[in-house]
Amino acid sequence: MKTATYKSLRDGVIRRMGLDASLTPLTSQSAALAEYLQSALDGMWDFYPWPDVTLTEQRTPVNHLLVVSGSALQNPIGEVLEIFDADPAATVPNAVPFDLLSDDSISLNPDWHIPHAPVWVRFRLPAPVFSSADYNSATTYSAGDVVYYDLTGDCYLCIRGPAGNIRDASLWRRQLIPAYLAEPAKLHALAEAQQEDGQYDKANFLFARSKALLEDRQDDFWMRRNNAHHFTAKFNY
Repeated sequence: MKTATYKSLRDGVIRRMGLDASLTPLTSQSAALAEYLQSALDGMWDFYPWPDVTLTEQRTPVNHLLVVSGSALQNPIGEVLEIFDADPAATVPNAVPFDLLSDDSISLNPDWHIPHAPVWVRFRLPAPVFSSADYNSATTYSAGDVVYYDLTGDCYLCIRGPAGNIRDASLWRRQLIPAYLAEPAKLHALAEAQQEDGQYDKANFLFARSKALLEDRQDDFWMRRNNAHHFTAKFNY
């Protein structure tokens, strides 16, 4: 998957605000931009089952309980879409009913699942999380902490604490942004900034542009899959 860095999105928004992106943003400005971009990606993540972030993987429950948090060697599960009793890429499987017990675990219906039998989970990866807090190698971080690392221009989520070395992939998960969502996200974040500034007409125009571009991305994926689809007509004036 081709990705864009958090810094490229943040600096793109700053430039479109008419500011110098080569200067270090104010603390308050950095925090606001992180929130704007977080809001943008959260909404776009659920807009469409983007192929790079919607996966089907085999998992092995214990009895009928499936832990979904993932590890350094396993993709984390953000939202479970479907669970099957066999690989859907190789056969026509049966759907396994399930209940969400918490953000970390799922209970499979025992009438449809054999204890300890593997299942195939179709899920959406968690949306990336952002922070304006700079990484400090002298700080000990806990699981769930999010930092920004200027050397790579990306944000990192601590998945196992105590953690210090951000280069250790068993402790930190880099927050990847699909490149095709970069431009819609920048437009949406800029619209948020304009709205906060009371420029509602500009904000509404930018929100509309962001959504139109997102629909273009969606239509493009449908065309690549050669699926029948009602395309969205848009007119530029």
